Amino acid sequence: MRALRILVVIVAIAWGSAGCGNSGVCNGNDCVCTSGSDCTVNCSANASECHVQGSTSAVHVVCDHDTDCHVECSTSTSCSVDCGGSGDCHVTCPASNCTVSNCNTNASCDVTCGYTGVASMNGSTASCP
Repeated sequence: MRALRILVVIVAIAWGSAGCGNSGVCNGNDCVCTSGSDCTVNCSANASECHVQGSTSAVHVVCDHDTDCHVECSTSTSCSVDCGGSGDCHVTCPASNCTVSNCNTNASCDVTCGYTGVASMNGSTASCP
């Protein structure tokens, strides 16, 4: 993932892409959050992908029926992800303070807590304690 982070930063600088507010760098729907700042990413509707690399601060991501919704926020203080019914939603959460909503349970929705545990599911919402 570190190589991906470096690549996204280089591409974003080279292309002058729009940022994720003042809390990250994005190239389309591929975003890397800036360490030390809360990060909010709202991906475009029906995009082929929404990939977000979280930071050490709070991460908030909204996917909107994207083909892939992949969020890495295991080092974040908290993480909230709205899969938005995306066909493939994978979230690596911190061990606690993580909620993933609108998982498409008829598709692939994988949520892990702190690299070691699987999140508890209640309907279409997964959470880490």
